[in-house]
Amino acid sequence: GPAGRVLHEDLEAYLAQGQQPQSSAAAAYAQRNDEEQIPVIGMRRKIAQRMQDATQRAAHFSYVEEIDVTAVEELRAHLNEKHGATRGKLTLLPFLVRALVVALRDFPQINARYDDEAQVITRLGAVHVGIATQADIGLMVPGVRHAE
Repeated sequence: GPAGRVLHEDLEAYLAQGQQPQSSAAAAYAQRNDEEQIPVIGMRRKIAQRMQDATQRAAHFSYVEEIDVTAVEELRAHLNEKHGATRGKLTLLPFLVRALVVALRDFPQINARYDDEAQVITRLGAVHVGIATQADIGLMVPGVRHAE
């Protein structure tokens, strides 16, 4: 198919030949049952501790919705064309962060923390946004304080 893609017709033609798949890569490796233990020290330990703490102290949820970002993409392209050489290229991320900040202003109950010992919910006025990013030195979370 186009750009080397496998099409439905390609699969039908292959199945019609009645051949069994040949996996030379799989045959080159024997089944492994060994295990490797990696000590969790240094930054890896700190990342593991903070991720475990986050799963215990923060409400986690997923929400998926498909939206049309054509207008945002056009604005991003326009701004990059106009200012990209002097200010750096924009990605979609700043627009997503702005949408998050607006949503948190409209729904302040989401920008809150729960103290399980005091049995108190604290709604936060300030919006601090952190985006987890993989860096050469490990997982980092650069933050924008007072993004509101």
